[in-house]
Amino acid sequence: VLTQLWTGWQVFRRLRWLWPLTAQWTAFSLLVLAPVAVLGPDIALQDLGGAAAWGVISSCLTVGVVAGQFAAGRLRPRRPVLLSACLCPAGIAEALALGLGAAVPLVAATAVVSGLAMGGQSAIFQSAMQRAVPAPVLARVAAFDLLGSEIGQPAGYALAGPLGAAVGLRPFLTACAAL
Repeated sequence: VLTQLWTGWQVFRRLRWLWPLTAQWTAFSLLVLAPVAVLGPDIALQDLGGAAAWGVISSCLTVGVVAGQFAAGRLRPRRPVLLSACLCPAGIAEALALGLGAAVPLVAATAVVSGLAMGGQSAIFQSAMQRAVPAPVLARVAAFDLLGSEIGQPAGYALAGPLGAAVGLRPFLTACAAL
């Protein structure tokens, strides 16, 4: 098992485009996904009408993710890794709208944009990884990517509440989106 993990790590490490995209998603998980998940419901409760508003916003994000995945499946980009890297920053739209105090319709629309970016990025990235990584080590390389990509989320969940309360929910989300 250790030999197989080491082999997967060596392939992951050698793919110079893979680990920066993994690090990008780590930062995105820490600074955007987790804070929106933790603070978004509170902002909705305080300023946007409560659970119904958050339900609409969350549904719009999901619609965007699914639509982004379908759209990405039809694309054949010449530079998929570059496109994947460029899509990730568009995922801040929802966090920025929440942070800036937008009304529910605008936050919902930006949630669709964020979802489109996240869904498209995911499908394009996964396809690029499947084309670039040899099949015998693909599962291990994908596991290293997933571990790296998601490691920021637990820290983001733990920090978003206290930091948001200390700084203010909206200013904190705006700062996270800007970072």
